[in-house]
Amino acid sequence: MTKYQQANGTSIEVYFFKYRRFITILSIVLLLYFPFDIYLSPAFIPGHTYQTIGHWLNDSIIYLVVPIGLLVYLQRLRKAHVAEADR
Repeated sequence: MTKYQQANGTSIEVYFFKYRRFITILSIVLLLYFPFDIYLSPAFIPGHTYQTIGHWLNDSIIYLVVPIGLLVYLQRLRKAHVAEADR
């Protein structure tokens, strides 16, 4: 085995595939919670501009970027698994 090869069943993809339903449900819940979190976010006060922008940016990353990225990654992983199973 060379430096860049891994033994079968030791990569993170195995765990993502094993817990794909849980990750999918959690991602959907986070996406559905995003509008409520924006609604409950602090008001835009001129003295706290950077705090408000930071809050919105943080919420966008946590509730939009990460769940969408996970869903895309799980979809690619599923397609790769199906293609490998067909071989």
